[in-house]
Amino acid sequence: MPPIIEPKPTPPQYPSTPGSPSNGWYGYWGQVTAKKKYAILPERNFLKSKDKKLFKLVDRAGYTRVRKAMHPSAQDLTPFIYFLAAITNFNKQTLLELSNTNIRRSTYLGQERIIFMPAKPRASGHIQPRSFPVTADRDNPATIVTFLIHWTKAARTAANTKTKNIFAFVPRDRGSRQIIKPIFDPIKRDSPEFNQHAPAFCKTLGMNRNVGTRIIRATGADLARNVFPGNPVAVEMLLGHVNWLTSHPAYRSDDAKRKDESALAGAMAARERWLRTQGAIDERAEGKTRDRRSATPGFLCLDPFNSPIPSEKQGRLCSAYGFCPTCPLTQPDRDEGYALARMLQLRELAIRARTDVGPEAWKARFEPILNALDEIWLPAITSEDALSKAERMKLSNLPPLQ
Repeated sequence: MPPIIEPKPTPPQYPSTPGSPSNGWYGYWGQVTAKKKYAILPERNFLKSKDKKLFKLVDRAGYTRVRKAMHPSAQDLTPFIYFLAAITNFNKQTLLELSNTNIRRSTYLGQERIIFMPAKPRASGHIQPRSFPVTADRDNPATIVTFLIHWTKAARTAANTKTKNIFAFVPRDRGSRQIIKPIFDPIKRDSPEFNQHAPAFCKTLGMNRNVGTRIIRATGADLARNVFPGNPVAVEMLLGHVNWLTSHPAYRSDDAKRKDESALAGAMAARERWLRTQGAIDERAEGKTRDRRSATPGFLCLDPFNSPIPSEKQGRLCSAYGFCPTCPLTQPDRDEGYALARMLQLRELAIRARTDVGPEAWKARFEPILNALDEIWLPAITSEDALSKAERMKLSNLPPLQ
């Protein structure tokens, strides 16, 4: 029995007025639908008056849902702009002018990567490269770029546009003569549409202020400073600046300024303590990974500016070198091997001090240190790993007790 071949349904014919200047939008849409390319959705009222049958179908599905499925508006592009701004840390113009011509893919060491190579207009065309591994994740930059291009492909093809900008959209203003246009206006050197929709997008995320691309770049600069402390060149490279002197004053958030002020205050307090103790407490002698607030190496201090030691002043960094074992605010360093090695050094200094001062002075000043070490701190460290590590450690000598 021969197979039954069902006739293909005849596609609906929608009215069009090719070449009509006064009816350009709908006439254009009619041409593309005749070619089975539903690229541009006409205005709601215009569609309702010209094709009620199609309007009912679109209205039933939801006009905005159908329009979003077919092509983006400027508002629809806003989340993608924010996402790529956070990922790339480009400035506003560089980001919004991203196009197919400065995005490519390459494979390095067996890993496919997407590479952004835009030129920064304000830096005399300086290229700002960004490279990311290509994965199947939804938030991967390659996935986002591919989606944006695919989202506007039909509209681009139908409009026969030359724009390569990945942030292209169909204007809501049907009086515009542009079927599809880039989000960035090269004449105005800005993006009125993005500026209009950005505050509303931030509000939907619960932000109490409009977070622009400049704030995002400043946050990226802060992160670079945390990853590469003391390396202004790394921040300069991230921001695409020719000179790091541009990056430092212009892209420092309030939080970064507070951190810098706090670090400066800490350095000043440490230097003042170093001078006051005649070099006995020198933070530079300890590694950067060590907690250096305590007056005695091998110990940690819970509140170095409020020492209960009688000789110390409130609000001033504690300078009671050697007396940490007797202080209620102390605790041993988290590295037990290091703490044990330093405690044994301090114990030797406490014993040696017997020959430097009289018996009564030693008993009043240094015997409590020795007793605290022998009765509290040394017995608390029983780990075999800590004992073995302390034996192998080669540490600098501690200054004599005063």
